[in-house]
Amino acid sequence: MRIETDFSYSAIAPFLVMAIVTYAIWHWLVPRSLRGLQVSFPRSKKQYEVHVVTETVEDVRALLGQPKMRFGVFIYIMAIAGALLFFFEWVFTQTGLKDHYDGVNLALAGIFVLIPGIASVVVSLGKQVLREKSDTKATLQDTRLTTHLLYIVLAIIWVGFNYAIFSFQIFDSMSMSSRRATFMFMVFLPAVIAYGRILGSSWLPLFQSNRLLSRGEPSDLHPQRPTLRRQFSAMVLTVTAGLMPFTALNALFSVIMINLNPEMFVHSAHVLSLPEYTPQASVMEEGGVLGFYAIELFSNIGERGVREPLVVATLLFLLLNVAIVGVAFVYEVAHILILAPLDGAERL
Repeated sequence: MRIETDFSYSAIAPFLVMAIVTYAIWHWLVPRSLRGLQVSFPRSKKQYEVHVVTETVEDVRALLGQPKMRFGVFIYIMAIAGALLFFFEWVFTQTGLKDHYDGVNLALAGIFVLIPGIASVVVSLGKQVLREKSDTKATLQDTRLTTHLLYIVLAIIWVGFNYAIFSFQIFDSMSMSSRRATFMFMVFLPAVIAYGRILGSSWLPLFQSNRLLSRGEPSDLHPQRPTLRRQFSAMVLTVTAGLMPFTALNALFSVIMINLNPEMFVHSAHVLSLPEYTPQASVMEEGGVLGFYAIELFSNIGERGVREPLVVATLLFLLLNVAIVGVAFVYEVAHILILAPLDGAERL
């Protein structure tokens, strides 16, 4: 499918659909999802003192309208808009409504996604290196302009440092695509570390809470008895979160094995002869070691209608497991913020 670089009226429809859906998400879905926002303070083992922050949609909008929230809200909406524009551009093309991709929409979507990515690096790097006085207080006061400038300078230094490192001759043996991928990973590493620290420290409460909810029992973080729909979603999250450590170990083990012996990940002739199989550039695109051997195992199923969904479901789970848990974690944190007693005492 070709990419049309010149502007055409066919680019308007995906953009309008994206704008409508983004507005609906922001105006309807987000405020209603954040109703019942709570802050809980541990009082003793498995006992929490819970305070309700938002009860209505108006409370949520007032909270999101705070000065220090505006930048995060703007970045959030921009990221959603970029992802949706990519998605609807693809949908319009695949369904035959368009016979090409519009470069204008792709470029705009890329900018919408890239800016939040850069912002995440700037903020996460600055927060981990520089410590503001306002971080120790329960306040939504604006960060000083000097701190913002320091964040930007620090991010520029970080990007320049990585660029200089990967310009050395010792990396000449790497292919250009591998070098670019490694460089981008290192650039975004501060955001990855910040996300990993938060997700890792909150994995156990997330797992324990959803395990109780999946049984139909209230948890410390959700004191109300769950509905049937909430119970089902909690069961899915319990299974997904429980398997997350194994998925992470699979990724780590796969990276190690690729570097030690990349020739071991070569599919059998039987797999290569399957009509639905498409060779990938790396075994990581097939879900690592587990995905590789899952493809080999399921290739023995003669019925394509059974074999193909099993492979797709397994690979999607391996590739998206951490992302699914991450989204669930963000949703949980948006409803209940767990503060340690010492941290709460310092901020009050």
